[in-house]
Amino acid sequence: MSKIEIKTRDGICPSYVYSPAGAGPWPAVLVFMDGLGIRPTMLQLGERLATHGYFVLLPDLFYRVGPYEPMDAKAIFSDPEKRKILVEKFFAALTSAQTMSDTRVFLDYLTAERDVKPGGIGTTGYCMGGRMSLIAAGTYPDHIVAAASYHGGGLADDAPDSPHLLAPKMKARV
Repeated sequence: MSKIEIKTRDGICPSYVYSPAGAGPWPAVLVFMDGLGIRPTMLQLGERLATHGYFVLLPDLFYRVGPYEPMDAKAIFSDPEKRKILVEKFFAALTSAQTMSDTRVFLDYLTAERDVKPGGIGTTGYCMGGRMSLIAAGTYPDHIVAAASYHGGGLADDAPDSPHLLAPKMKARV
């Protein structure tokens, strides 16, 4: 694993890159973190995908908030005050439009990376990240060839940026 910084329209996004052992190029996967941010579980996911032959980019989508300590799911979901901070501080700083602006930069990074196999990129995510994975597939249909959403949150609602509205534009295997 290596930690890198990717310049986006809104600042510097700390990101983690994982490569399989041996010589590439390898297919790329953009991992959208869940709503609890970058923590050991997310880093282990990047490592696991790399051991299965994928070049992985795991960006910290909460970079606009500034540095933060790894979040503990049990503490956040059992304490209404901590949950309120998560929603008001972290979720409020991350819109779908901002994430898709960042995603354009992440896709450009992956496309330019010599260790990435040409021909399209896969995306995946859990909960909030699953939503972003599908929005990316509909927003960048010519770049995303596979998209996975595990326990996706907010996949179909009345919001104008609801992922289900992008389904007709998706070319990826979902």
